[in-house]
Amino acid sequence: MRYLRGTTETTLNYSRKHGDAVIGYCDSNYGGDIADRRSTTEYVFTIGGGSVSWCSKRQPTFETSTTEIEYMALSAAAKETIWLNKIVTDIGLSHIKTIPVHCDNNGAIKQKQYVPWPEQTY
Repeated sequence: MRYLRGTTETTLNYSRKHGDAVIGYCDSNYGGDIADRRSTTEYVFTIGGGSVSWCSKRQPTFETSTTEIEYMALSAAAKETIWLNKIVTDIGLSHIKTIPVHCDNNGAIKQKQYVPWPEQTY
């Protein structure tokens, strides 16, 4: 309750000047939890410059590369776009056909674009 009382002036702002496009951003933190070396997945979606959906959660599994973790974040964000597409249609933004999701890992981007991935050798 102390947190709520202390943040009553904090708001989310939505503006028509930013348009009504839905835009997603995702990222991950490879092995960021010092206690157990688990990674974190984060994503946020905005409409009109304000956040409408977001997530930050620790991965339940251990992965061996940053590409795998980034791909998991991108996959979670892609699943969220399915739900968001239904919501924007329900609120009258049916002209929005696709929701772009931005991520910063080339390996994850190539996998999502179905580019053949070389086999790993050990």
